[in-house]
Amino acid sequence: MPRFVVLALLLAPLGGCCVAFRSAGPRRITPWPPGSPPEPEKMKAVSIDFKGLTGPTADDLLLPPRSQLIYRNASHWAYYRSERFIHVRPEPAPAELHAELRLYEQQSRSPRFVRALNLLSFGLVPAWERRDMVLVTTITDQKNRRLGRFQEAASVTTWHHLLLLLAFPFGPPPGVAADTVYDLNRATIVGAYDQGIY
Repeated sequence: MPRFVVLALLLAPLGGCCVAFRSAGPRRITPWPPGSPPEPEKMKAVSIDFKGLTGPTADDLLLPPRSQLIYRNASHWAYYRSERFIHVRPEPAPAELHAELRLYEQQSRSPRFVRALNLLSFGLVPAWERRDMVLVTTITDQKNRRLGRFQEAASVTTWHHLLLLLAFPFGPPPGVAADTVYDLNRATIVGAYDQGIY
């Protein structure tokens, strides 16, 4: 009996082998950054109000703090790397432009019995989960006049399986999700640039 317990403890981490990939997402963003950088005196500061929510309309259910931090940082990084702004600040910092970002994330998973089999078989039975993300960005000026509203969507699928033991360092779910949010923001920035807002 102790050998079985030791073996189970050694094999338990293998059930966590997983790899994530983008199953749907925004169009390819080329070139990046969009257009040539504006003259420094024409560049504006932008303040970003980011909030991650669960479900398509659940304004009261926030994503976990770790996800909020990862996605907020990815959003700020996209605005910073766009080279369109002199400053990228979190709300409520004063700025010429305000971007209200709402990321709605809805999760779907394998049925419970499949997830249970995945755990009990130490990952031999595969399980999956899918995150559908919708980023809604509302851009306003200093006088709170709405300049534009943009919506971009993407999906990230994660597979849990023992055979992914060698692949999981190359597709960690938090990293793939952060890259997806980064690209959603890039697509929004390009859309706003095409309309002459940024």
